[in-house]
Amino acid sequence: MASITFEAAVELAERSHTGQVDQARRPYIGHPLGVAEAIRQETERCAVRIDDPGWTLRPEEALTRIAAVLHDILEDQQRS
Repeated sequence: MASITFEAAVELAERSHTGQVDQARRPYIGHPLGVAEAIRQETERCAVRIDDPGWTLRPEEALTRIAAVLHDILEDQQRS
């Protein structure tokens, strides 16, 4: 389904956010990675709630994590 892996998305985000920092002066990449992790944790919690012992990350959930990692790239770039 996805033509980009999560790992490739992280690499792209890291390159795109190189040198950027958040308001606390921490590397900005922590924000999109944190969003992706929050999505993973919530998806896993939902699987536990519905008692799905065979839960695995589905393609659409992987795409959501990829989107989370990439969500600020266009907004933060000075390219047209």
